Amino acid sequence: IIYEDEEPVDALIKWGKEAARKHHPIVREPIYNEIFDELCNKTDKLKCTRSRAWESLKMGTMTYYGVPFDIEFFNPDVDPVSRNQCYSTDDKYSNHCVENAADKFCRR
Repeated sequence: IIYEDEEPVDALIKWGKEAARKHHPIVREPIYNEIFDELCNKTDKLKCTRSRAWESLKMGTMTYYGVPFDIEFFNPDVDPVSRNQCYSTDDKYSNHCVENAADKFCRR
């Protein structure tokens, strides 16, 4: 399942890790590349802007009116290309990517 505003490469790596935990390690490079090619190059409805998954950081859960929401952040610092998108902000503890992730979460 690829959710709205989710990058297909991140959904693919989540699926692969879950499958590897339950069955066997299927996220080998040739299979991964073949599936990624199918998702991004042979499907009209998906927008692929990256070819490398970001590291998912679980940051706990927030409850709003009794409904729990997982707080998850994808760390772009693991991708040398995407790292440049995360320029510093006025807050020395944050960057543009962290602020965008918080904004997306709060708009839910």
